[in-house]
Amino acid sequence: MRPPAIEGAPRSRRGYLEARPIDLLGKNLLVVDIRPEVDLCGDFGHIRGALHLSAEAIEGEGLRGIPPDAPVVLVCNNGRKSADAAETLVERHRYHEVYVLVGGMVRWCAEERPVAHEKTWRRVGP
Repeated sequence: MRPPAIEGAPRSRRGYLEARPIDLLGKNLLVVDIRPEVDLCGDFGHIRGALHLSAEAIEGEGLRGIPPDAPVVLVCNNGRKSADAAETLVERHRYHEVYVLVGGMVRWCAEERPVAHEKTWRRVGP
C-alpha cells in the first residue's frame, strides 16, 4: 500500500480526507470540480486542468473511469457539496483516498492561488 498523497491530512467523521489549498501544490492529484459548468469560467474560475463532473453524476455512478485507489480532490464553491460527494464516494463507491478542498474555490481564491477563467477542464462521465 502506498503512502497517502497528502501526508497528515485529517480524516473527517464522514470518512473523507481534508485538504487545504497549500496541500495541493506540487502534488500529483486528480482535481475534480463538481460545480455547474457555467461556474468554471465565472468569478472564481477553476483550478487549471481540473476534471469536471456533476455532483449528481457522482451520486449515481461515482467517478467513472477513475480507479478507486486514485487520490482525488473534490472542489466546489465552499466545500459543502464536495463533502457530501466525498462521503458518497467513500461509503457507496468505495474510493480510498478522497480529499475535500476545505473552503472550496472561495478559499482557493482568497489565498490567491492560480485559477483559469478560460476552459482548461476536461469533462468526465455523462
